[in-house]
Amino acid sequence: MNGTVTPARRTDDTGPRRPSTLSMVFRIVRWTTYAAAAITLLMVFHAVPPPMIATIKGSPSAPARAND
Repeated sequence: MNGTVTPARRTDDTGPRRPSTLSMVFRIVRWTTYAAAAITLLMVFHAVPPPMIATIKGSPSAPARAND
């Protein structure tokens, strides 16, 4: 007989393993921390103009309003 022998399939060979739940949680927390740090740095270094405050320069009633 010149036929080829096919090996029996092993039952413990299940293919690629899925990462554990703890490993997946660690990856999510790690990348969330990186994203939060990047957003924080962008907010810290973002220059915002100061708010406009309405003032009346040289108003004769300014001292009276300051005492109220």
